[in-house]
Amino acid sequence: MPLTNQVSSSQLSFPKKEQKSLLQVLQNNLKEKWISFLHPDIPILEWKEIEKHKTEDDCYVVVHCFAYDVSDFISHHPAGKQAILRYAGTDCTRHYEFHSTSAKKLWETSKCVGRIHCCR
Repeated sequence: MPLTNQVSSSQLSFPKKEQKSLLQVLQNNLKEKWISFLHPDIPILEWKEIEKHKTEDDCYVVVHCFAYDVSDFISHHPAGKQAILRYAGTDCTRHYEFHSTSAKKLWETSKCVGRIHCCR
């Protein structure tokens, strides 16, 4: 005789919006745990700290949950300083992904200053 207090996955339903947000929370939690495991030596930063670094002389951007000090690279960006400064203190992963493999290698010269506790 089957137990009556068990619920099958076909009986569970959530509104689409809640499904998406629940999935995003689970993905972010898994991503954070994975990053912590792979990079325990890199300090965790809060967004409020990243957002303070928005000037040409002191500029942080976030790519894939890692914060980089790109201050030394700003004046060398082929599209000019504003190409980076408009994303200063924010997550620019989407804009990073737009670049070619060779352009992404230039990021290796930027100093990783931390990782974001809760990546957006």
